[in-house]
Amino acid sequence: MLLPQTRRWIAALPKGVRPLYLPVIFPRICNALVQFWNSSLELDVYLDEKECIKRPSREGFPPLIKEELLAIRVHSLRTHASRERLPGARPA
Repeated sequence: MLLPQTRRWIAALPKGVRPLYLPVIFPRICNALVQFWNSSLELDVYLDEKECIKRPSREGFPPLIKEELLAIRVHSLRTHASRERLPGARPA
């Protein structure tokens, strides 16, 4: 079941990033993404763990879920990068 803060987080994401299938099929993962959202490192570790299939019986995520997770990861990287830039700093 999606938590209220997860529903708010999803609603705040821009179109094109906002997951449609992930909350329905994997609400537990959406709830975890909210928990890690403010730490790009923790979010990356969590997503890496989810993408790595360590058990032979697991087939991985369906393509639509993979696309949504990738969109969320890219958005997170962009969001965190823009927050971490110092005022007046020049891009590398």
